[in-house]
Amino acid sequence: MASATSIAGRTNVGSLFRHCARAHPDRIALVDGERQLTYGALDERTDRLGLVLLGRGVGRGDRVALLARNCAEYLEVELACAKIGAITAALNWRLAGRELAHCINLVE
Repeated sequence: MASATSIAGRTNVGSLFRHCARAHPDRIALVDGERQLTYGALDERTDRLGLVLLGRGVGRGDRVALLARNCAEYLEVELACAKIGAITAALNWRLAGRELAHCINLVE
């Protein structure tokens, strides 16, 4: 049997979400205005986005800058990156260009 430490070392946001999605595929996972997504649908969408990112050369440990307002797609990018092992650098859309450049430079 695996120890708690070894299990924790293999767990990440992507795998935790995938586990929830498989356990409860028909439950509502996300509400964005009038739009609702089930765990199953969100899992499928984030798997597809993860494949797109991989196809564009994004891989484990790479950084993906995300500049967006709060929306369903924001969470989709976060989960897709988590599933492929990429790191999301969430940027505040209210920052000025110089401030954004500073934040991006910090994410190396």
